[in-house]
Amino acid sequence: MTEAGLVTKHHSIHAYAAFDARISKVERWIVPQIHPVLGCDAGTVRHRLIQRLIELTLAPFVSQLAQHLRQNEPFLHPEGACLNLNGITINTQSGKVTLTALLLMRACIDFGAHWLHALYSILFIGTCAPRGKATLVFGVGGESLFYGDDDQRFAEYCAKGPIGPLSSASRLIVQDLTHKGSYSDARLSYARHPFVQLARETRLSWPERLSLLGRHLIIPARYVWGIVRCRHLALLSRDYAVAPLLAALDRAGQIEAIVFTNSNYSIQPLWARAPRTYATHMVWYSQNVIPFVMKADDFAADLPNYRYMQVDTHWVWTEGFRRYLLERGGRLQCAEVVGPVMWYLPGTLGKNVTASFNVAVFDVTPISDAYAESIGLLGNYYCPSTAIGFLEDVLKATAVLRGLDAVECKVNLKHKRQYSPTHDRRYIELVASRSEDGQVKLAPFNTDIYKFVAESDVVVVIPNSSPACIASALGIPCIYFDPTEEMRPNFEPAQGVSFASGVAALTEQLANTYKAKRLRMFGNPNEAEMQ
Repeated sequence: MTEAGLVTKHHSIHAYAAFDARISKVERWIVPQIHPVLGCDAGTVRHRLIQRLIELTLAPFVSQLAQHLRQNEPFLHPEGACLNLNGITINTQSGKVTLTALLLMRACIDFGAHWLHALYSILFIGTCAPRGKATLVFGVGGESLFYGDDDQRFAEYCAKGPIGPLSSASRLIVQDLTHKGSYSDARLSYARHPFVQLARETRLSWPERLSLLGRHLIIPARYVWGIVRCRHLALLSRDYAVAPLLAALDRAGQIEAIVFTNSNYSIQPLWARAPRTYATHMVWYSQNVIPFVMKADDFAADLPNYRYMQVDTHWVWTEGFRRYLLERGGRLQCAEVVGPVMWYLPGTLGKNVTASFNVAVFDVTPISDAYAESIGLLGNYYCPSTAIGFLEDVLKATAVLRGLDAVECKVNLKHKRQYSPTHDRRYIELVASRSEDGQVKLAPFNTDIYKFVAESDVVVVIPNSSPACIASALGIPCIYFDPTEEMRPNFEPAQGVSFASGVAALTEQLANTYKAKRLRMFGNPNEAEMQ
């Protein structure tokens, strides 16, 4: 029990806090094991190795805690117990880490596969017409690259938007797995492996080619020697495998910049940390990344991965999130505030000037409970029951609103992205049912959010999803709505953004917003009668 008699429900921050305590011991234990490799000092190698360990062990650690809860066992592992996490064993008392023989074998096979792929790229280097240096972009979703049949929206954003390394780039090679649609800007090209594409478009002299080939042929020996000195370096197999190729492209002046997105928050390889001539960037296309705090919680915790990020510049939406990263974001050097990042620019925006009351609703389509646990989410707030309650309560509140002066209240729902097999079918079927009976209108997933918000009178957002920042920027009232009534507000304060806990509070805030609209449109009828 906590203050006010609230019962603690274990969720992600409890797992993150427990994991953080254990990974801090690992970091202290591993200090004397690490030595400089691939042009990086020992501190940088340690920082990257801990990042890789978290990437591999956080999700199975959370899954084990969830299993404890299901079996009515104590939430945490016994004090001093060894954690067995997918081939990695962590002694919780000393912080010592050991790898199983099977995991070592898998790491070596992974190295071999990526080494051969890099060798293929080296053998075919310069086989395409040279196009000069390029900025390489990783982690932009395919749904953001192409709208309809072309990439015009994305190309325009890159050229005219606020992200410096995109707008100033000589050209861009963007990671994309599908290449669906036509290209609208000669500066942009798309490739499954941007480094491979850049290598094909790079001309090296024969001495430079032979030097690169020699460096690549000896990197397996360097990888093995690294493992002999510190077995844990086996986990950096991909960092080793491509290092000579990337170093050669850098020496040739072909890499103008590297742009990651927050999809890559847990992985910045050693080649992105080593001394180099180009800068690395991370563009945050979403700011819904701060773990929730519930009313029963007496502490907060952050995702452990954030401490181990390392890029030269982060590009974020708001000053508050900039401060959040500066305080917690690992080896952070710079953060620039650029406003919402939607991968397209706002067009000409209209307002709702009719008497109808338009409510824009942004949900987060829930994933299945099993999938949430598999990716390291415990007590996932965006679970099916919360999502169903969110939508149903919004519809209840708007139904009450329609009883006021026969209000014409329209509810327009926008999902964050397309449905996938990991999404919960119950919620999808509920949305389909409510759409069919006319209670809600579902917008296409790739609808222009700026236009969608601007034409609304109020925006209702599930906490703490990023569309609230867009509503605030456009001057549209916005309500973070928690249907569970269990959440403690921890969102960044913004103009016009409020919080409603429960359907009664939501109904009251919607009614107040509607009354304010009527007052703007028609004035105060009582004053008119007095005149």
